[in-house]
Amino acid sequence: MRKVFILIFSIFPLFVYPEVKQEIKKSFDYPEISRMRLSNVNGEISIQSWEKNKIEVLAVKKTKWNHEALERVEVVMEVDGDLLKIKTEYRKKFLFLDGDRAWVDYSVKVPQKFDLKSIKNVNGEIHLENLQGDIETATVNGRISIVNCGGSLKANTVNGSIDASLNYIKNYVDINTVNGSIDLSIPLNIDGELEVNTINGKISSDLSITLKDFYFHSRKLRATLGDGGIPIKLSTINGSITISELKDRSRI
Repeated sequence: MRKVFILIFSIFPLFVYPEVKQEIKKSFDYPEISRMRLSNVNGEISIQSWEKNKIEVLAVKKTKWNHEALERVEVVMEVDGDLLKIKTEYRKKFLFLDGDRAWVDYSVKVPQKFDLKSIKNVNGEIHLENLQGDIETATVNGRISIVNCGGSLKANTVNGSIDASLNYIKNYVDINTVNGSIDLSIPLNIDGELEVNTINGKISSDLSITLKDFYFHSRKLRATLGDGGIPIKLSTINGSITISELKDRSRI
């Protein structure tokens, strides 16, 4: 039996390839394009604002398999009116997909006032920073981080935590996860209606709230912030929920 294991481990390194990558970079004009939709499968997504009046997309295809696996991954960018549509596509090899052999990391720069209509991932984190527009984002396996943003927000994941710091809220906040915590930081002067739910976790807040309902066994809380108004919904199953004051507003 020992000889068999020695044979396996001596042959295996022959099939290990160094990481190879291919960069794709494109720029688009603003305000001709003021919205974006991005759909990825495997890899990270990072979107940040900058001072230039254009959108810059850097997509890096990566694999630790071989160049053939890399070539079967396509990055498609299309313009539909004022909407930029980006998606990752995997070409089939016979009856199988090589999705587990290659991935795409996206790094996108946009003007600060820019709407993210649908930023979706399957396996990978999503990071959004310093944006002042409506945001709709979701992943399945990965953390979502939203830093110093403002507008309306909808964020969903299944396996991962969601951290969001918002310097203002436009119409609503709707944050959901299944296995992970939620950490929301907002200014003290927000007027909103809180609806917070968790099954296996704690609910905590350092904000001044007017409590409406609290169900201890189901960990469900309804409360009013300030004069009320804006719906703020936070929900998880396995994880705690924290609502705190946004303390660092120097970058607003």
